[in-house]
Amino acid sequence: MVNCKFSTRQALRQKPKGKVRSGCIMALTFSLSVVTGIGFHLAGRGSNHEAWHNWAVSHIVSTLLWLIVVVLHTKRYRKMFMSLAKRRAYKKFFPTLVASTLFIITTITGIVLLLFIDGANSSIGLWHWECSIALAVLTLVHAFSIKK
Repeated sequence: MVNCKFSTRQALRQKPKGKVRSGCIMALTFSLSVVTGIGFHLAGRGSNHEAWHNWAVSHIVSTLLWLIVVVLHTKRYRKMFMSLAKRRAYKKFFPTLVASTLFIITTITGIVLLLFIDGANSSIGLWHWECSIALAVLTLVHAFSIKK
């Protein structure tokens, strides 16, 4: 797990290492994506279209930021995952593999919703919501299961 402790003066004076910085950015963008996704979902149940629109825009922006950070994260650890796959050590990266699959499904359904679906209560939207909840849980499992 990445230590995002920047509260003391000493920690603020020290330049964080690359992994700490990218881990904190990943945690921040993940949190924003989850919070705005839940807010977007809850705003869709109300009658205030402006609130729904604001949540939608903030969810799209935060999720695009998270997508960029995840792509960089995947690029950084690609060789490690490939070596585990070659050794057939599936138990070590099975939760990561499932989370990656859910991430791809959630990303594709989000893009389809953004570009092609007009209106609320679509089956793809429901699938996106359910996959997102599972992805959030598995992302937390992945983040907290990393050994230092």
